[in-house]
Amino acid sequence: MRTPPVLFALGSLALLFGPAPAALAQLTVTEAAAPGYDGANAYFGAAAVPIGDLDGNGTGDYAVGVPRAGRAAEAEAGLVRILLMSTPTAVGSTVVVQPAVLLAGDRFGSALAVVSTAPLRLAVGAPGMYDSATNATAPAVGAVFVLTLNAAGAITATDRIDDADLPALAEDDQFGGAIAVLSGTAGAARLVVGAPGDNCAAGFNCGAAYVLTYTGVGVGAVVVNAVVAGAGAGGVTTAVAGLSPDDALGSALAASAAGSPQALFLGAPGADAAGPERGRVYHTTVTGANAVGAFTAYDGASAPLAALANSDRFGAALATPISGAGYTPDVLVGAPGTGGARGRFWVLDLTGTTLAATRTSGTAAFTGGLYGAALAVPGRAVGYAGVDVATGVPGGTAASAGEGRLSLNALSGDVLPVELASFTARADGPAVRLAWTTASETNNAGFGVEVSAARDGDREDESSRPSEWRELGWVPGHGTTAEARAYAFDVPALDADRYRFRLRQVDADGAARYSAEVEAQAGVEGRVSLSVSPSPARGAARVRVAVREAGAVRVEVYDALGRRVAVLAEGPFEAQRTQTFVLDAGALPAGTYVVRVAGEGVRAARSFVVVR
Repeated sequence: MRTPPVLFALGSLALLFGPAPAALAQLTVTEAAAPGYDGANAYFGAAAVPIGDLDGNGTGDYAVGVPRAGRAAEAEAGLVRILLMSTPTAVGSTVVVQPAVLLAGDRFGSALAVVSTAPLRLAVGAPGMYDSATNATAPAVGAVFVLTLNAAGAITATDRIDDADLPALAEDDQFGGAIAVLSGTAGAARLVVGAPGDNCAAGFNCGAAYVLTYTGVGVGAVVVNAVVAGAGAGGVTTAVAGLSPDDALGSALAASAAGSPQALFLGAPGADAAGPERGRVYHTTVTGANAVGAFTAYDGASAPLAALANSDRFGAALATPISGAGYTPDVLVGAPGTGGARGRFWVLDLTGTTLAATRTSGTAAFTGGLYGAALAVPGRAVGYAGVDVATGVPGGTAASAGEGRLSLNALSGDVLPVELASFTARADGPAVRLAWTTASETNNAGFGVEVSAARDGDREDESSRPSEWRELGWVPGHGTTAEARAYAFDVPALDADRYRFRLRQVDADGAARYSAEVEAQAGVEGRVSLSVSPSPARGAARVRVAVREAGAVRVEVYDALGRRVAVLAEGPFEAQRTQTFVLDAGALPAGTYVVRVAGEGVRAARSFVVVR
């Protein structure tokens, strides 16, 4: 049996000095545990994505694709390895994610994207999968798995998007070659999925990208909103002018974390832009209604990218910053073929139509390693202190060819005024305690604490819930300090519901940045919570009711003589969820009224006054 290498999962920590360095200073990361080895040439690092703090230890974790790993006798079935980090630069343990349905050549793990974080739903591309009907007739039709994982990294639910949902998919389309997530709507996720093997009128492998609305398991759960492809491709709704055979559009995808419309980047690494396989990236926008905008192409003809050379495969990987990132370039672009497959990634910043680009190459140790084959931008978000960019090196190093790596990069040329090391929210009945720590601070004036109702997409009244952020209070900072500092803020009483919290960090000069969001469920103190406001009331009065345990509940209004004047609700109530009812007090005579709540084991009453 082969002994696992010491640096099984994280081979290196690459530190970059200055805003546009030409090379990496290579440092070694010691891994706390390496339980398992996926084998040489398994392509560990072909895809990577930050997944947040899955195990709850305060440090952000990663999912890494290993698409050429086997499963029993099934060669290149593929797997995903979850890296549970003990610190931002050291692996504590790993977990293998590999559905039992995988067969040889499926290449599960070729692409990764986070659909949601609470719970973690991970979209995983398997571009080598056969057609869904027989799983044996048409090779490389491709599929995307949507997996729900628990805190231990185990699969708790599985769904699959394939040609059963998209009948236009055909042999060798390689659907699932790349995945990006757009901002979703209540109860639905919006995905962009690459099919780099899709054909067009010009020839084979022009490539395509599908813009989808995904609502979950079942018939009709996937709606195709747009198909971006070359002219003459099957089902194309938005044609990309000039797309040629073997351009492989959709080999990589990335979308901005927010905005309306959102930016969408599409890689075409096989494009012959002034030379074979120099590569190209297309930039467009997608509205909330899934309308795709005009395209701008970036390749060697763009002055800042003139250094692109033959076989660089610029556009083989794309990444945009995650929510809460402090390091926020517009997009990172991988060119893993650069320098004899030593590899490189480019940092692109767009101001209108003006492009600025810097490049970072793999070290000589990465010769043949395909540095930049996968990219992710943790951007020093909560849990990822000191880590700006995670870079896949699936080819390994010159000394250990084929043993893939994930390189973690810190770009010291873009220093955050405040480095947030942790941020948590803990509920105690209706109260919530927020706590956070900083690793360092520079000219930090302080933090605004903000709250918003959380959206889970599971309730029929979701669209009516307020989602606006409001400030709860202010916590002064420590100015400039290299020492770790701890902060806390108590939110005294909230209606029973799930809430999102964030910090607005403000510099001494007034510049502000937002942290990543945390969530907490405010509960009911006692069996029932009941409030009426305003009182006295002249017009509309709001009645808020929440129960600790689910059950049938009646909410009624009585006058001073004991006569029932209104029934606000009669039926099932969810546990720990505040429901708000609007009473037209303006239609009632002046006087004192009582709201009564009754149900199994539930009794409450609250009086209010109507005035004229």
